[in-house]
Amino acid sequence: MTSLDARLKIDFFCPSSTSNFCQIPACTILRFEPPRLPSAVSICAFHFLSIIPASSNTGQLTFDCSSTLDTPIRPSKMSAPTGNPYARIDDLLSNVRNFKIIESTLREGEQFANSHYSTETKIKIATMLDQFGVDYLELTNPCSSPQSRADLETICKLGLKAKILTHTRCTIGCDAGVDGVDVVIGTSQFLREHSLGGKDMVAITKQALEVIEYIKSRGCEVRFSTEDSFRSDLVDLLSIYKAVSQAGVDRVGIADTVGCASPRQVYDLVRTLRGCVSCDIEVHFHDDTGCAVANAFSALEAGATHVDTSVLGIGERNGITPLGALMARMMPSSRDYVLSKYNLKMIKSIEDFVAEEVEINTPFNNPITGFCAFTHKAGIHAKAILNSPSTYEILKPEDFGLTRYVHFTSRLTGWNVIKSRISQLGLIMTDDQIKEVTAKIKAMADIRPLAIDDADSIIRSFHLELNNGEGQKGQSEQNGQNAQNGQVEA
Repeated sequence: MTSLDARLKIDFFCPSSTSNFCQIPACTILRFEPPRLPSAVSICAFHFLSIIPASSNTGQLTFDCSSTLDTPIRPSKMSAPTGNPYARIDDLLSNVRNFKIIESTLREGEQFANSHYSTETKIKIATMLDQFGVDYLELTNPCSSPQSRADLETICKLGLKAKILTHTRCTIGCDAGVDGVDVVIGTSQFLREHSLGGKDMVAITKQALEVIEYIKSRGCEVRFSTEDSFRSDLVDLLSIYKAVSQAGVDRVGIADTVGCASPRQVYDLVRTLRGCVSCDIEVHFHDDTGCAVANAFSALEAGATHVDTSVLGIGERNGITPLGALMARMMPSSRDYVLSKYNLKMIKSIEDFVAEEVEINTPFNNPITGFCAFTHKAGIHAKAILNSPSTYEILKPEDFGLTRYVHFTSRLTGWNVIKSRISQLGLIMTDDQIKEVTAKIKAMADIRPLAIDDADSIIRSFHLELNNGEGQKGQSEQNGQNAQNGQVEA
């Protein structure tokens, strides 16, 4: 038997006395290899012995960890995954290769300015997302309207593999047959003052525990989330999260309601929360400052387990983490997991359908499905792509049922891509001839934009001229030979 006991003390410093968050140095956690991973050696074994309130500029956090092992433990050699030497080294807490998606197109997405889903549209979206492989579908509060309640009941009866969640209003949601209820309460000073009538954290915690107890009595999953988490007091957050975790919630949620958080802030808060609760952690990020995807990834690295998404990111204001963009971010880090779980070739059809329903265009720079996502133009890029696509692509278009394009009709075109196009057209030229026709294409592209047919026409005309020239040259040589032999052309 091997006994492991450790105490870790970390000094921290708060940048200012008004800061709610403390800058805590990152800790390196050893990975343990077989014969057996000791169950007690996990973040759940760590607990706060003391925490200095954020009103103090300095302080110390103390963690205890102890375990009894049947076999010795040994640190493994930790290295980046092969194929990407810059990939972040894993640790025991990261869920980058083991995460779940809570798809909120039918809840958050319905709050998008242009959204007005019919029942048929909701059924279609729910069915497509279920076939794609999402773990949960979150639907609008059934109290929003009679139709919202009827649609919730209809989708609950579809027999989908994904679990159905509703956002608050637990009694009606449970009556509709949902698998779980998402409870959310504002905890920032802004919301407590202007939305909750000045409730203090004691009252909020009491109300949360009562609701959680009721939902659990109905046999439904329950997630408790604070609203505006990143503008809430850290001590308040940890206090209420610890209370609801002990009450038996399935997940606690962190919500960046106004999109103010940075990836570093997200990592620090999720990592801290991971040490306070034993349940799963769900994250919800708005995209007001363009960080929703990066924040979701950072949260998974820190130990979050569930990410809220919507198709094309539609939602209140600038929306939330887009489903397709999250898949693009996760593929380089967890390719095997993503491919085994999600039907990536459905992304384009799902996005096209939702875009049409809410009357928007797919952005040109949308990850995966933007019209030029897999199009290469610069000559140096094109040459490398033709030799090995991985030189300038981190994602493979074939994984998503899409096609790679190499642009060959601009002034930036290199002769290697023209060589490839000539081969596709079934023509034969020498390298010098290819370089000559490339110069013709570039010269024309300096004058006006060229279509594919324009470039092909230049190539074919040049090839025809070459053949005619070779024919005339051959005839002249034959006439000269005939003259030497005493023959003349009639």
